[in-house]
Amino acid sequence: IGPGGAHSAIYNTLDFLTPISELEFRTVTVEEKNLYERWRDGYQRNWSNFFDPIAARFLVSDNKMALDVTIMPLIGDTDYKQFVSLTRGARITADSGDRHPGQLLNFTMAINRESEVFRQGASYVSAMARQLGAQPFDWLGGSFSLWAEDDPYWTELAQAEDAEQFMKTNLWRMPVAIRAEVGNPMKATLFVTAIRAFIEAAAPGMTLWETKQHKDQPYVRIGPSEASKQFEPEMLQKFAIYYLLAPDSLTFSLSEDLIRRAIDRRQPGAEQPAGDPLLGEHICVQVDMKVPEMIAFFRGGEADMMAELQRISWGNLHILNEYKRLWPERDPLQVHEQLWGIRLICPGGGRYAWNDEWQTMESTALGHPGQPLRAADRFLPLQGWKRGNFGLTFENEGLRAVAQVTK
Repeated sequence: IGPGGAHSAIYNTLDFLTPISELEFRTVTVEEKNLYERWRDGYQRNWSNFFDPIAARFLVSDNKMALDVTIMPLIGDTDYKQFVSLTRGARITADSGDRHPGQLLNFTMAINRESEVFRQGASYVSAMARQLGAQPFDWLGGSFSLWAEDDPYWTELAQAEDAEQFMKTNLWRMPVAIRAEVGNPMKATLFVTAIRAFIEAAAPGMTLWETKQHKDQPYVRIGPSEASKQFEPEMLQKFAIYYLLAPDSLTFSLSEDLIRRAIDRRQPGAEQPAGDPLLGEHICVQVDMKVPEMIAFFRGGEADMMAELQRISWGNLHILNEYKRLWPERDPLQVHEQLWGIRLICPGGGRYAWNDEWQTMESTALGHPGQPLRAADRFLPLQGWKRGNFGLTFENEGLRAVAQVTK
């Protein structure tokens, strides 16, 4: 170890590694052989399975962070191939997705009914249910969307001791809706009629179809019949599917309240707020990030993320403790930076410090294995940001992805 950092008699320094051609060795392991062949094959393919021509623009201000990425062209066997096929020729418009205040999440995707992927799915459905006809989705317009609405349900879910059991017993209350744009109202009417005929033929007498009204607008409730309730678990006896067929859309939800709100927004004179602009023409996602109630949906993911942050953070403690043993008067972080040219950073957002009681380095955010800490909310990604807006556009044999988060 010298003033310039670590030095190896065989491999030299990080600034100038000994070229492989100058290293004296005659044999390699099977794993080394396989790794070299993988690298060589990738190099000969110009790394086409990893790299595309790409450009990115970043924006960071006091109240906004944004990223605008263009990749052009996409590689031939790209993971986006099915999305490209499904959306090519269709476009999301400003009116797509029934965006409105109170939504926690809105996912909207353009749909091209002429795409091969869509036709394959439609033919599979029509083969299962001949009552739906050869082209069961001919009525579909240019977009499909799903949204979750702000509702006390999410607070109760977050506070439930057993979130999975709560979701099972309160499935009928889940404030989530699916909306498909209607391109042909008459064909949409025939579609829902065929769906009803198929269900009643497959399970006669097991469902009850009720036409209800809200502000002179009819909608339909599909629930278990009295005959079927005796065979249904208690948690499913309140379960029902509601749908609203309008000239421009077909909306499904488990929540009757969401259907009624959709009707309210269609009333003459109802305010139609513009909302955040859509950032993509083919796939758009808008998220209200102020809602901790929805964390119950991601409890498992949050726990996994915290465990991964701890694993990475604590992985640095071993070498930091060794530096502390070798040079007790020096800052272990500075020693590492001098040796390897890299400053170790805690992924939990804290800093590394010496814990005299436990005689170990630790993270101020995540602790150490003997005394774990949970990163404070301020350390978690995107805490304090209110809105997320994301868009994807496939264009010119490539794609453009835009992301914004605002306070």
